[in-house]
Amino acid sequence: MNGIAANGKGAVDTIIVLVVIRKMDKEGLGMAWWKWWNRDARVLLEQTVSEKMLLYREICVAKREWENAHALFQEATEVDEIDYAIYLLEATEKRYDMLIKKAKRIQLSVLMLNA
Repeated sequence: MNGIAANGKGAVDTIIVLVVIRKMDKEGLGMAWWKWWNRDARVLLEQTVSEKMLLYREICVAKREWENAHALFQEATEVDEIDYAIYLLEATEKRYDMLIKKAKRIQLSVLMLNA
């Protein structure tokens, strides 16, 4: 076949593509495209890291709220206080569990955030 596709145009198509790529490089368009693509990839990576940092902070706050609710439950003495403390404890525990599950789903790691 001598480098020509079954339709007989394979070599011509390859030459045209090479000419276009060389012309783009001479005009600097090839590098401009790479910089544009690399910038978008970097922005996407930064957004992902910032979303993970935000989730980590939310987990820390939720844990603190759960610990505070647990302390409130320990200190409750009257029936209404106990009912409220149980309600608050269950709500904060559910939120903390939800955030932990979300972190596991996206494979969040504290070591990854510190790197």
